[in-house]
Amino acid sequence: MHHQRIHRFARVHQRALLRLPLFFAQMLLVLTGAAAAHDDGEPAPLPGLWASASEGELVAKRRGKQYGGKMDKQHLGGFSFDLDIDGISPGVWRWMLTNLTVRSVIDVGCGIGTSASWFMLHSVRTRCVEGSKDATSNSLLPPALVVEHDFTRGPWWPGETYDIAWAVEFLEHVGRPYINNYMPSLQKAAYLFVTHSTWGGWHHVEVHRSAWWQQKFEAHGFVYQPELTRTAREIALSSQDAKPQLRSGKPYRAQHLFLHLLIFVNPRVASLQAHAHLLGGFPDLGCVSRRDRKGASTLPCTGADELPPEFRPLQLTSKQDAKWIRLLERVNASAQSVARPVGNEQ
Repeated sequence: MHHQRIHRFARVHQRALLRLPLFFAQMLLVLTGAAAAHDDGEPAPLPGLWASASEGELVAKRRGKQYGGKMDKQHLGGFSFDLDIDGISPGVWRWMLTNLTVRSVIDVGCGIGTSASWFMLHSVRTRCVEGSKDATSNSLLPPALVVEHDFTRGPWWPGETYDIAWAVEFLEHVGRPYINNYMPSLQKAAYLFVTHSTWGGWHHVEVHRSAWWQQKFEAHGFVYQPELTRTAREIALSSQDAKPQLRSGKPYRAQHLFLHLLIFVNPRVASLQAHAHLLGGFPDLGCVSRRDRKGASTLPCTGADELPPEFRPLQLTSKQDAKWIRLLERVNASAQSVARPVGNEQ
């Protein structure tokens, strides 16, 4: 009860907390985080703060037209309004839904929601977490699916667990003192798909090789999955020439995925019954024919052993793909904005 009172106080007085000495503010954040973890609830998000007029102008000049983030502070706004061909791969996403039987995804550092919107439109339970006000106010997703939270201000995590945490082009943007603030979000997923950078970019402050990140995540209870990582990278590389039906005609290059994607399992969540459906088609389906008892189990089980619907892959259609393409057409890269839906369109 004591922790619950502190948690309520912090939510009501978020601005006052910012004026407290750093030590006391951090202590209150730790206490409120402990209360939410104890209750298995979802803490109130801490949105990014606006930059001052002078700071915003200076940062905007440095960002140029490549990055969004109007009036965001310098550590935010590393997203792009232009189609980021290096961080998306519908081929990998289809494999996740079909072979890994993924049904829910939380996208951490989702930008305007380019990737998250694909999952949403393909019937996946989706959540989008982003620190930039410019990004969240121009999101491709409905507001109910978007959480605006700045991890430099404190931890946040969802109340529910997810099959996958997708954090592509995110890790390098958040400094080491704040890694423990986003880990609780990632720890609410059964599997973790992350990329890291080995080159420069807007506010790239944690540039490391894969081995560094593997050790960091394993210290937080994740277990690296080399076979899944290798398979996903191969799919990203082999499907990079597929072209979306956009005016730009740019291909899905997926460079960040085939170079630096890492996949981890989180045993504490993956072992829950709510996620028992995962890995339904990787690498085998479960049953074999009488003629091929020594071969791979390439047949789904039937009869009394037939899997219930919630254990089967979601059905994917070309209409879902077309709807995502139409959604991306709302993005005006030159104006750095997203057109709002008209009427009942979403």
